[in-house]
Amino acid sequence: SSSPPRHTTPLPPVVSPSHLKSVIDRCSSLFRGFQQHDAHEFMAWLVDAVHEDVKFEVQKEFPTNSEIQNGPEVSDAQASEETWEKTRARDDSEVIRMFRGMQRSSTQCMECGNESRNFETFMYLSVPIPKTRTVAVTVMVMDETAMEEGRGKGGVGNDEEMEKNEEKKEKNGKAGATTTTTTT
Repeated sequence: SSSPPRHTTPLPPVVSPSHLKSVIDRCSSLFRGFQQHDAHEFMAWLVDAVHEDVKFEVQKEFPTNSEIQNGPEVSDAQASEETWEKTRARDDSEVIRMFRGMQRSSTQCMECGNESRNFETFMYLSVPIPKTRTVAVTVMVMDETAMEEGRGKGGVGNDEEMEKNEEKKEKNGKAGATTTTTTT
């Protein structure tokens, strides 16, 4: 009788949730105990902890905001590149390179037209998700002639088709459109 084949590569270790929790408790007092925390809070802490462990040696002196060229003669590409290099000179790691983004904001004077640009790096981008939303759904009911003419693919059409369909409905009472508003 032959024996079953043996695995030549080791299986990945299994980590129990209680062991993971105890390791996190030792690393951060923020998560000690059994209070509820959200996923963003935990991920922000974890990404920052990894960044601190793997960050590169950085310059002790780095340019200040006032040293970055920000006049109208400097392109957005140049100004953003300078801001990015300044950020990397101060704080750099593979985590920063993979997860940090940059946002451009500008303010323009209504009287003189002078524009001030600002480039800022960010690590987390919060996007609000509404609890409810209203969706307008238009359903077109078309007769065979309209379908044969190729209008209303799948029973859904554009505004021009809707107007034609409404006119047709008024003439012969066969086709029409209904608008339904749904809140989810």
